[in-house]
Amino acid sequence: MNDQGINSNLDAIGFFLNTYIRMFFLLAPFFGTSMFVKMSEELERIEKKRAAIRVSIAVTVSIFVFFFFG
Repeated sequence: MNDQGINSNLDAIGFFLNTYIRMFFLLAPFFGTSMFVKMSEELERIEKKRAAIRVSIAVTVSIFVFFFFG
C-alpha cells in the first residue's frame, strides 16, 4: 500500500471517530435520561408516556436534520 492510501485510511478513521464522539455527546444518553426522569417526577403515568413519545419524535427529527443538513 502506498503512502497516499495509508493517509486516506487514516483520514477516514479520524473522520469516523470525530463524528462518533460529537454525536455521542450531542445526544448524551445518560444526561438526557436522568433529566427526563427528574423533570417528569410529578407527571402521571399517561403524561410521562406522552412526553416520552414527543421527546423521541423531536430527537429523531433533530438527528435527521443534523444528518442531512449538517
